[in-house]
Amino acid sequence: MKRECFLNVIITKVYSLSLIRYLIYGVENITGQVYEQQQKGMNVTQVVVLGSAEGFNLIQHGCPICLPIWIQFVQTIGSHYPEALDELIIINGTPLIKVVLVALKPILSKTNREAIKIFGMNKNEWMEYLDKKVSREERRQHYGGTKPPVEY
Repeated sequence: MKRECFLNVIITKVYSLSLIRYLIYGVENITGQVYEQQQKGMNVTQVVVLGSAEGFNLIQHGCPICLPIWIQFVQTIGSHYPEALDELIIINGTPLIKVVLVALKPILSKTNREAIKIFGMNKNEWMEYLDKKVSREERRQHYGGTKPPVEY
């Protein structure tokens, strides 16, 4: 194996491990918020995750290097956070995002497969659905809400 190729493999592996840790950190943050709400006496047991697939690119996000990262992430979620997901709502999804979901489908639980909702670029369609599911006060402007942006 050439040295450049070997270094590329190492760099890719380190990056993928860091990315998985970052993704799991986000999940831990979300589940921590569920526990905080429970401590306040609220009956919260599952989460609704809202995401945008704007800019999704099959070459960058569904490539042979990326798919193992997605697979490991999905397996971790299924193992450590079963039944935590009420719904995963993806807006601005292109038909290509379904290619990645087809690859992940065999490792998703039936509950999680049914929890995924993908909406295309038709803002009226996903806004109507979101208005029934999540109040505008709880959504950021990018998702048609009134909640102010996060300040870092």
